[in-house]
Amino acid sequence: MKSLYAFLLIIFAFKAMGQDLPIDKDATRETKKLYQNLKGIAFKGVLYGHQNDLAHGAGWDNQFDRSNVKELSGSYPFVFGWDLGWLEVGKKRNIESIPFDNISRYIKFVYAQGGVNTISWHFNNPVAPTEIVRTTKLVDSTVSRLFSNPSNLNRYRSWLDTLANFVTNLKGPNGELIPLIFRPFHENTGNWFWWGNGQCTPEQYAKLWQFTVNYLTRVKHVHNLLYAYSTDAFETQEQYLNRYPGDKYVDILGFDFYDGPKIDNDSVNLFTPKALQMVKVVRQLGQQKQKIWAFTETGYKNMPIKNWWTNNLYPVLKNSGLSYILIWGYYKPDDYFDTFKGQASADDFMDFSKNHNILFLNDKPKNWIYK
Repeated sequence: MKSLYAFLLIIFAFKAMGQDLPIDKDATRETKKLYQNLKGIAFKGVLYGHQNDLAHGAGWDNQFDRSNVKELSGSYPFVFGWDLGWLEVGKKRNIESIPFDNISRYIKFVYAQGGVNTISWHFNNPVAPTEIVRTTKLVDSTVSRLFSNPSNLNRYRSWLDTLANFVTNLKGPNGELIPLIFRPFHENTGNWFWWGNGQCTPEQYAKLWQFTVNYLTRVKHVHNLLYAYSTDAFETQEQYLNRYPGDKYVDILGFDFYDGPKIDNDSVNLFTPKALQMVKVVRQLGQQKQKIWAFTETGYKNMPIKNWWTNNLYPVLKNSGLSYILIWGYYKPDDYFDTFKGQASADDFMDFSKNHNILFLNDKPKNWIYK
C-alpha cells in the first residue's frame, strides 16, 4: 500500500512539474524559469510594465539612460515592452521610430537587470507587403490568401525567418538566449488589424497562429519565446475564446483595454468595472487551463484624470492574480498613454507606485533569477 501511495505521489509530482512548463517543451532553461517566475509572482503582486520605457519620454528620444517611470518612482518598471513592426520589411527603425539596434541593446540591458521583455509585432500585410498593419483593403481575407498562394506563404515564412534571426541573436553575458514574451496577432476581437475580427474567420486566425508557433519552434528552432494570446475588450468567456488557437499554442492569457472618453469621464468611472469583469474571465480561464494571465495593454490617452492610477487602475490590479500589466508608452507630446514629471496625474502615479503589491524592478524578489 505504501509503495502504491509513493508511486501516486511521484505521478502527481511529474504532473505538477508539467504544469510549470511552457508549451515549447524544448524551451531554454532561462525561458522555463521566466515562465515559472511569472506563474509564481501573482502570490506577491503584479509586475508593472511600460512600453518603450528606455526609448521615448517627455522631451527626450532614444536616450539610453532615461526612463519616465524611474524619474517618478525611483525604479525602472519590471516589464519592458517593445515592438518589432517593420523588422520584416528590412527597415532600420520600427513603427515608432526606434532603431532595431537600440531595441536589441535595451532588451539585453533589461535582461541583465533581471527584468522581463515582451515583444509585440505590428507587422505589414504579408499578402500586400506595402500595406501596413491596419485593416486590409483587400477584397477577401489576407489569411485565406496567405495559405492559398505559395508565393504569399513563402513571403510570410521569410518574415518569420527575419523575426527568428532577431530573437535568437539576443544573448546574455554567457551566450544564453534571452527569454521573451511574444504577443503576436493581438487585439484580435477588434477589426483594425488585418488578422482581426471581420478580417478573417476564427478558424483562419487559429490556423495562422498555429502555423506561426509551429514554424518558429519546429522549423527555425526558436526556443526562447513564451506565447501570449491577447484580445481587445470582450464581455464573455465565449467571446474571449472565439479565436483561441488552443492550449498547446498559448502560454499566457491576456487582454488589451484602454480607458478614454468613450468609457468614462471625470465623474463616471466605467473602466474599472469593465476591466474587473475581464480580469475575472481570464483568471477563471487561467486557473482552468493552468495558464498565466496578464493585462497586456492599457492606459488613457494624454492621461487627463488626475487620480486615474489609484482610482481607476489600482482596484483592477488588487487581488487580481495578474502576473503583469503593460502601460502603453509616451510617443509624441500629444499622443501618450502614461505619465511623467509635470503631467497632471504624476503625483497620483507616485502614490500608486508605493502600493506593496505593485512591483517595480527594485522590488525584484531574491529568488527571481533566470538560471
